[in-house]
Amino acid sequence: MRINEKIVNTIRLSFIASSILVGFIILYPMINDISLFSSNSIIFIVTESLIIYALAMSIKPCLKSIGIALVLSNLLIPSLLQQTFSSMLSNISISIFFYITFIILTLIMLLIALLFGGTKLQIIYLIITAFILLPILQYSIFNIRCYSCIFKCLPYSILFYNHMFLFYTVSGILGFVLSASKKAERLVFDAVNNVALPYFLSALLPLIFLLLILNNVSTLKEIIYYYIVNHFATYLILVMIAVSVFGSIIFRGQRDTEFAIVISLASLGLAWFSFIYSPYYTLVFLILGASVIPISLPNPQLIENKLFSAINSNSYNKAEKYLDTLLKLNYTYTKIFCDAAGKFECNSMSWIYSKFAGKIIYNNCNNLSNVVNCIISKNIIPSDANVLLDVLVLKDKDSAEKFASYLLTKNLPQPIKEKAKLTLASIMGIASTTNPKQLPPLESWDPNIWIGSNLYGYKITKVLGSGGSSYVLVGERNSQQYAIKVAKISKSNVNDILNVFGNISKESSNLQSISEKSPNIVRIFGFFADLNSIMDIVNGKSEVYYFTPPAIVMELMEGGTVEDLLKNKAIVLSNYWKKVVALISLNIANALKIVHQEGYVHLDVKPSNIFFNKYPGKTAEEIYENIRNGVISVKLGDLGSARKIGERVLEYTPQYCSIDQVEAMLTNKGADVRMDVYALGATIYKMLTQTQFNPPKVSELMDKAVQAYVKNQPYAIYLEEARKELEIFHQRFSLPAEYAEFDPLIKTMTSPDILKRPNIDYVIMELNKLNITS
Repeated sequence: MRINEKIVNTIRLSFIASSILVGFIILYPMINDISLFSSNSIIFIVTESLIIYALAMSIKPCLKSIGIALVLSNLLIPSLLQQTFSSMLSNISISIFFYITFIILTLIMLLIALLFGGTKLQIIYLIITAFILLPILQYSIFNIRCYSCIFKCLPYSILFYNHMFLFYTVSGILGFVLSASKKAERLVFDAVNNVALPYFLSALLPLIFLLLILNNVSTLKEIIYYYIVNHFATYLILVMIAVSVFGSIIFRGQRDTEFAIVISLASLGLAWFSFIYSPYYTLVFLILGASVIPISLPNPQLIENKLFSAINSNSYNKAEKYLDTLLKLNYTYTKIFCDAAGKFECNSMSWIYSKFAGKIIYNNCNNLSNVVNCIISKNIIPSDANVLLDVLVLKDKDSAEKFASYLLTKNLPQPIKEKAKLTLASIMGIASTTNPKQLPPLESWDPNIWIGSNLYGYKITKVLGSGGSSYVLVGERNSQQYAIKVAKISKSNVNDILNVFGNISKESSNLQSISEKSPNIVRIFGFFADLNSIMDIVNGKSEVYYFTPPAIVMELMEGGTVEDLLKNKAIVLSNYWKKVVALISLNIANALKIVHQEGYVHLDVKPSNIFFNKYPGKTAEEIYENIRNGVISVKLGDLGSARKIGERVLEYTPQYCSIDQVEAMLTNKGADVRMDVYALGATIYKMLTQTQFNPPKVSELMDKAVQAYVKNQPYAIYLEEARKELEIFHQRFSLPAEYAEFDPLIKTMTSPDILKRPNIDYVIMELNKLNITS
């Protein structure tokens, strides 16, 4: 029979109902005859203790339940008996204060114990119970009537003339310590740990009550004679303990859960059988049987989720435990790997791959695209890349393209790279038309050589442009066009390229994710760079530059840039231009807000990095309406320049950046979001006036500082001079009258003092106002 949660819950409810029913049968005569309470309070205490233990174990068998049962049955409920405090309660005394304090403190501690647990709480409860709670209870019992009497009755002095208080002291401390136990995390059900030990240990407490208290026997001889010789029910208990112990050893690791259910049901049957002899033995069997009912059945899916969570929080010791548990539950590492990829748990997939590299059966994974995306985002170097590539070619050609392109950027054995090239060529139906031997040197490189070739899975159709540091190509994949920005490489800029792409490779997945979170950021689809390949390129290997250049694949923005727009005098001199500027600026500010929220600084905001997805329009009014109505999109590009907040700044554009950005670059200070605020302010100024914000002399001094730094010469003097020049300009500058409403915002955004610049939320608020009023 397959054990499921319904069966377990039904058995648990049976034990709860039986405990309540037996408890009612035992206590009913006492309820009808109050004198029974007073005649023998010890019998009542034992009775309610056993009932509470039976209920606690039936509801949830664990140390916390035992602890709470101990506190309720040994401390709280006996303290509420009328005869215990009859003389005290009849007259107002100091002891009443102690009594009320004890009750309140006990209830508060129990409530806290229900909600929390752990070693620290157990230590706290040990101290509170031993040095505060139990002394308060004893002072209540002493019936103290004056403050001076407190010092005459030392705590625990009552133990010397009443052994019962010794028992309650020990059980009270033990109860609170156990009640503060951490909730046990049972991943798998094991017969020895979850049947034999609980069954044996749970028998001790009720037997102690029956042997030492109820019948007032104390010696070993009396126990053996009275309970083994005369009581058949005791034999049954001992037999069941033996069966549970030896049976657990036999069934361990095979049918543990089924054995636990058999033991619990047998105990339930014996409980009602022994009722004809004594209802107290019924309670004992109920306690024993309830102790082995599974708290919950093993849930592999839940354990797997805990595994992923542990890996994400870097709790690798826990992760090892969860992994071992899953393997015991017949999960394979392939299934765990594929599940991690299916949920896009890239950290988990990477961790599992590090343990079982070469043993994963990729063909069993349903979501191979996520496998590839995770490998790329975590920068995994697959030792079995050829195996995964073969599977991808058969099951997911798009992912095969992407993975093959990724492999070409890594320092892998040449046969794997050759296989990646052949895979791309076969999938796309293209082949290189250029013989690598005919390639020109880097100094005379012509980007048109790439036209018609396959670059990282994209068929190059044309060259879009060529700037100072990069070529921009147009690539096609699945009938979609993309912009591919290829870095220009020379011996003079190799260190910059290595720094930039070294950082990008570490942050590639984060930057791609950021680009997807805002409609005002140019989408990034891939970063491709291998630092070893870059060094090969510098050393003259043109074929490496041809096949695997450092590149960023981005969304193709066909409408040009704001820099292009500024060349159209008819547009920038229009009365509508300031509306266009306010709306463009608001879109870029919204993009920067996302960048900053994700913990990055863009560091290169300027008109040439503000793009339009389509041709924006012929007139300023048309452009304004197209942006406002969403016909065209304004997007911030070149996210590859971004750095984490606090990381070293690696580049600058002197016409738009702040002096503190250059200073941070030269002194290894961290990137600050207010550098972007300054650059955006300078960009708005350029859009309105068509002149750069930073005076030419300031830009020149910043360049001189950088040159001096490169030559290992003093550079601080240039920055200081630049700062003085900027402060003079900043104090005097003002916008033309038609743009006067922009003046306060730009002035505060471009403050030479970084601490006086606003955050991006303030800028967005002010730009929204300008969009309303302009």
